[in-house]
Amino acid sequence: MKNIVITDNCNPKFAYNLSKKYNLGIEVQSFHDPYILETNPNLKTTYKELFKNFNYSKSIHAPFWELNLGSKMREITEVTIKMFDFTYTIAKELGCTDIIVHNGYIPNTSWESAWIERASEKWILFLESRNDINFYIENQFELNSSIICKLVDKVNLSNFKVCLDIGHVNAHSEESLINWIENLGNRIGYVHLHNNNGKIDEHNGLDKGSIEISSVLENLENHSPNAIWCLETCESDIESSYLILEKFIRL
Repeated sequence: MKNIVITDNCNPKFAYNLSKKYNLGIEVQSFHDPYILETNPNLKTTYKELFKNFNYSKSIHAPFWELNLGSKMREITEVTIKMFDFTYTIAKELGCTDIIVHNGYIPNTSWESAWIERASEKWILFLESRNDINFYIENQFELNSSIICKLVDKVNLSNFKVCLDIGHVNAHSEESLINWIENLGNRIGYVHLHNNNGKIDEHNGLDKGSIEISSVLENLENHSPNAIWCLETCESDIESSYLILEKFIRL
């Protein structure tokens, strides 16, 4: 059975209620803000209470602001590792099995091969003692699928795969979304599903944009059939988008 997850859009109770209605997993996004516990110190308790009798999959999105594990700047990579470890610790506390992190590569700011070498070395060291949770590296501004393919292959660990964000590809990439899916193949373990106009990362519902969702879903099933599908639309579009997925799955 397909594992479908919804993002909570930093509104855990809304996501919990929708999850219970349709038997869906939840991606926790509140902790993408690493300072959230300063303003909401009881947030972890809120999630723990909601998840007490929660029998569906749980994932969590890491902070991503200005993080870059392939940077030449030691201070930047140190903060990046700190933020990923912050997420790992919370994931363990909440019982999450999957962590989504942004790749952090900005095109044309570093030689690709050198960036991959630096990032892969740090990922291998980081994952050495954290092999009990899956990490999915998410594309954002990449112009093509090459760098993520090479990074995942270089790290070569079973708990390090790709989170393909189809909206980011549509808005930022020079390579077609179908080519991304074909090139990444089984490296894809997790997918962020949303739509946009091809220019701005709008996080619209699946039927609101220039992405041909049915074609994308068919290709995902063909090339990465075991990937988790996560709806990352705005809150108002999540339920209607799930119903679109439900129709596809029943075909």
